[in-house]
Amino acid sequence: MTSFVREILSASGKLGDKEDFMGKAMRLERRMDDLQTGLRLQMEGQYVEFVASFSETQAHLRQMDEAVAEVEALTQSLKAHLKPELAEQTQEMQDLWLKLQDLAASVQSIDLSECDENQSKAFEAAKVEYILIMELLQYELGKDWDSQLGFVTELEDTEDEESLTSAKLMLKSESDLTSLVQGLRSMELLSIRLGKLGSKLMQYFFRPIMARNVAVTQEHDGVALSVHEMKTRPEPQDVFANISCLLENLHRVLDVPIDQSEDSMTAFQLLGLTFSEDIVEMLVKECLLRAVPSEDSELKKFEDVLENAKKFRAYLIDIKFIESDEKTILEFAANVDRTFADKKVAEILGKARELAKRDLYQTRTVTPLTTLPDDEAQEVAKKLFDVDIKFSGASQMLKELELPDGASLYESPFIFPKCEVSEHVFEIIALVRSTLENACQSSLMLAGRLLEAARLIFVIYPEVIRTYHDDSWKQFPQHAALALTNCLYLAHLSPMIGFEYRSRLPSPLNENILSMSDFVRYLRDAGLEVFSFQLDAQQKSMHEALKASGFSSITGEADLPPKTEQSLRQILHQLHHLRKVWQHVLPAAMYKKAIGSIANFVVGELINRVVALEDIAADSAQQISSLFNFMKEKLPDIFVIEGQDKSSKYDILRYLHLWQKFDELILVLNANLKEIDDRWASGKGPLASEFSVEEIKHLIRALFQNTDRRAAVLSRIKYEA
Repeated sequence: MTSFVREILSASGKLGDKEDFMGKAMRLERRMDDLQTGLRLQMEGQYVEFVASFSETQAHLRQMDEAVAEVEALTQSLKAHLKPELAEQTQEMQDLWLKLQDLAASVQSIDLSECDENQSKAFEAAKVEYILIMELLQYELGKDWDSQLGFVTELEDTEDEESLTSAKLMLKSESDLTSLVQGLRSMELLSIRLGKLGSKLMQYFFRPIMARNVAVTQEHDGVALSVHEMKTRPEPQDVFANISCLLENLHRVLDVPIDQSEDSMTAFQLLGLTFSEDIVEMLVKECLLRAVPSEDSELKKFEDVLENAKKFRAYLIDIKFIESDEKTILEFAANVDRTFADKKVAEILGKARELAKRDLYQTRTVTPLTTLPDDEAQEVAKKLFDVDIKFSGASQMLKELELPDGASLYESPFIFPKCEVSEHVFEIIALVRSTLENACQSSLMLAGRLLEAARLIFVIYPEVIRTYHDDSWKQFPQHAALALTNCLYLAHLSPMIGFEYRSRLPSPLNENILSMSDFVRYLRDAGLEVFSFQLDAQQKSMHEALKASGFSSITGEADLPPKTEQSLRQILHQLHHLRKVWQHVLPAAMYKKAIGSIANFVVGELINRVVALEDIAADSAQQISSLFNFMKEKLPDIFVIEGQDKSSKYDILRYLHLWQKFDELILVLNANLKEIDDRWASGKGPLASEFSVEEIKHLIRALFQNTDRRAAVLSRIKYEA
């Protein structure tokens, strides 16, 4: 036992440097025996010398006391160290014993299960029988449910609600569904059956009732509800009546408890708990929201609809189809003014978007007019900005200016030049004005929303032009020009369009300046963006035609290719086509600037291609000169607008900046060295003002052979440069 205790302490690591209790005890025992023997022998052998050896005896006694003290210390040490360790080992042994008992029980159970195969087979058979009985019971309950609540529908082609012509919900109101409902509940099938019932009610009754004009009636064979298609959208009052008829009969049949408790919920309540939220939301979105009028005059009448909606909500609460805390209908009624404003704004913006989508080519000619007469404009400026503007004096000063032949100025700064504008733009302006007029007669909240809508119209139009009409203005130059004039016309009218309505707006809106002037640049940039794309496309087309003209293949001994003349005639034809489609659409000055930029590009390309030639034969020079003279003769015609006698002689110089250089190039192609030298005129002649030194030297080298005269002319040009 001693060795066992020692092993436990050694294994636990708690013996440490403590003494070997058993060994020490044995040593003490042997020592005690030795002492006793020695003492006895001493007393027996030397009794006569007792007095003499008393001191030695005292020494032995002291040693005995020390031995006793050591024994007591060893006892205390054993109590302190061995008892706790033994207690822990005892608890572990008990835990292990309990686990062994559990394991033995499990083994015994397994043995019993393995041994009792007959009972297992019986259990499996009972399980299969149970499943069959349950499935049969479920089938019978479902069949009974379908016989109590059945649907008969008639569809045209598909099962979509739009193809529904009639539907009947067969209800056997004379039957008590309590047992059936509670049986389905106990089988955990009631929620599934009510879910299917609710889905069919939504598909065949609630959606058609709210979205289409239907008639709901009760027929003699039990409770039958029929839906008959009509053409117009239903009125809210009809929707309330039809739904009430449907729910009243459902309530009569399904108002049975789902279990046997006193506070049991009814099947009708459970149906409402599942579908009432969707039905109420559908009622608001499909019926009430659509019934909100878009005119102020009809808003008063809509209050009766809201009252009926509140009564209908109370009815739903009374039959316990919805909870009393359902607030969707009440919230709609409380926010009907905001809903009306939203619908009004959406209708205006939708109409503006549809107007902007109309064809661009249906146009109306805008003649020079004023947005405001001068006297009215003076009054507006004085009232709004406290500024006196004397337009008449300014007009007189403009008349006294000396202008170039053919140039003119309008008398009023508010005049918009003659051009063509798409017909739908005038309808958009009318829509803006009617919106502002409506704002003057509305409440503060609605007026603010209408002002916002009027401003958004100017945002919508350019976006529709950019996106909806992009194929049109990218393909047809006329449509690109119309997109520009439309945006410019709106930009012209926008600054002053709101002033006439400001004083009639509700306070405090009438205290601010009502102007759309911040859209001027936005509208102009949108129009210019579209037209610039078309200009770039035309220039690319001209560039491709010039690439095919064969200028780069001209050599010193070859004539011009036939395709050169063909390409130039094609370019002239294209320019005259642009003149035809643009001259009346764009304002005159803008048209001339646009057609001039394209013609200037063509002339520049021709000049650069000729100047780049390394060798130009005399015959080639004459042919090029002949073609260029033909171009020179025809190009001024593109600046002539039908209805005008002729183009101003300044138009070709003003809008075709390279015209003088083109003219000088034609002269160089036909000139000799002396004539070129004379037109250079020591760097002060007309040739020097159009061509650089390198350009004219390159032309001379290409046109003339290397002679002393050519070298002399080149040296003078180089020196004088």
